[in-house]
Amino acid sequence: MDNLGAITNSTGFAPFLLPGHRLGQEGFAMKQYYITFRSVTFAQRGEAQLKKAGHRCVLQRTPRWMEEQGCGYDLRIWAREIGPVIALLQEENIPIRRVYLQTPDGELEEVIL
Repeated sequence: MDNLGAITNSTGFAPFLLPGHRLGQEGFAMKQYYITFRSVTFAQRGEAQLKKAGHRCVLQRTPRWMEEQGCGYDLRIWAREIGPVIALLQEENIPIRRVYLQTPDGELEEVIL
């Protein structure tokens, strides 16, 4: 395929990607995280700050089972590591509720920070 080069990393090989992962700009697999907040306002503030800092994220409705544990909105984020994202939100005084990582089988598991 002509576009195969678009999914190869700097070594020239196309890595196998698990569900919940995608290639970042450098060709490295990015993990998919979900951060929940106490309110939609905090989720919106978090989205604005993360995008301003160059992080890829999407504000979305949470699955119903997550709504029972707080707000009905979360940020879906692609990152190699979640630490810098959490640190930025803390620096901006944006309280988070919980963080989930999408596992290879597509399920979400809570990340203990």
